[in-house]
Amino acid sequence: MSRIFILSAVIVLLSLAGSTFAEIGTMDNPIPIGQAVNLSIGWQLKVLSVVPNANNIIRNEPNADNIIRNENIVNSPPKDGYQFFLARLEIKNIGSDVAQFNDFDLNAVGASLIAYGHEIGRTIPDPILTNDVFPGGVLRGNTLWEIKSSDASSLVMYHKNVKPYIFFSLTQ
Repeated sequence: MSRIFILSAVIVLLSLAGSTFAEIGTMDNPIPIGQAVNLSIGWQLKVLSVVPNANNIIRNEPNADNIIRNENIVNSPPKDGYQFFLARLEIKNIGSDVAQFNDFDLNAVGASLIAYGHEIGRTIPDPILTNDVFPGGVLRGNTLWEIKSSDASSLVMYHKNVKPYIFFSLTQ
């Protein structure tokens, strides 16, 4: 009788623990800024910082809209109701071969549940380079999306070639 009670208690505790602790890396519980994660494609990825919108100043940096415009006078402002969202990343080759990382494979998604692809045609400061990276080599640089302003407070990033998706927080 006592074995059944103990077994029942363990099952109850395990079910409670499962409902209390959410899996990290999901859309609802993304990887926090500053935490590195190994991806199944031979890269380790970490979000170092973000510059989310034109109205906020992050870590005493100018807002993303001004950073983009100041980088190249040809850069046009974001569409009405949209804003630039800049993320600084660190990417390490944890594979055994020389490889190139392509930040065009990084998408962002917010509360609208519509993915944003890499912003093409904008000149940004310190972009992620697509050079050959030898095993153990590390890239640091920025990537950019033009997003709906309403998505800024809920934005997460994922690599579209890693399944299941691993989501990284883009909010402080």
